[in-house]
Amino acid sequence: MHRQPLIQDILSFIRQPKANSENANITTLSKAKLVMRVTCLAIFLVFVIGLITDNLVKISGYSQEDNNIIIDYLSSTSAWEVILIIVILGPILEELAFRLYLKPYKRSFLIGIYFYLLLLISTLFSYTESLTNAYYLIGSVIFATLIIIGSFIFIKKVWIEKVIEKYFRFLVYLSTITFGLIHITNYENLNQYWWLSLLLVLPQLIVGAVLPYVRVRLGFIWSILTHSLYNAILVIVPLGLLAGPGEVSQLISTTENESELLSKFSLLESSYVIFLSFLAISIFLVITIISIQLISEYNRYRKNNKQIKID
Repeated sequence: MHRQPLIQDILSFIRQPKANSENANITTLSKAKLVMRVTCLAIFLVFVIGLITDNLVKISGYSQEDNNIIIDYLSSTSAWEVILIIVILGPILEELAFRLYLKPYKRSFLIGIYFYLLLLISTLFSYTESLTNAYYLIGSVIFATLIIIGSFIFIKKVWIEKVIEKYFRFLVYLSTITFGLIHITNYENLNQYWWLSLLLVLPQLIVGAVLPYVRVRLGFIWSILTHSLYNAILVIVPLGLLAGPGEVSQLISTTENESELLSKFSLLESSYVIFLSFLAISIFLVITIISIQLISEYNRYRKNNKQIKID
């Protein structure tokens, strides 16, 4: 039997997730290549679908640019802090919360559920800053901690493993959906645009569907690396503009109108802008070429399967 192409393997996993499907015999180099291919495919899908969803959101009258706190964060934070938070710490914490428990092992499951509860609790209480809510937050964290400690002491390993295997599909879908929905906190002023929530977090839902595949197939560390690589590729060019020479970052941060910004590019250090443009185009081409290759492999696989059924 021929090895399934990557897209087919991901789709098979999404349709029927299995906890014990790790590729134990694959080399480290092969894992790194797979991470690169998965990341490129995820970015390509997010880009293509984003073109559609962005236009739909614009038609509604809601401005993503004006209400996205990540854009504000990138423009007001040092490059090193952005790298630390978005490329390193963010992926580690989110993988601990959303993917660590996707294995039939007692320790990883309970630690993962603990981080999952902490992240949900902190998100729910982040909308208000009253002293009463601070007490509730502390109480909730203590309660979650006691539950996990009690589970480590009193719940048998075999019970947890049986529950994970029985409800693994539910756990994967829970991971995907909550990972996507929690990113709605990236947007402000959504009161009258609540119905746009699904469109706004669709990119995170796509990534949230792919990362469990990496976590189960390759292991937890590789899901962190995939997540970090994904974030790094998305922020590298904007970060380069905002953290570049003084004239560049100052112009970007002080010019609100896009046409005015473009007209002032002649004032920038041309070599730096050319370098960033070349970098952006190179990244885009690599992602596109790899993604087209993966899609072609998938199409050939489907055609061959249809031909075999006909014969």
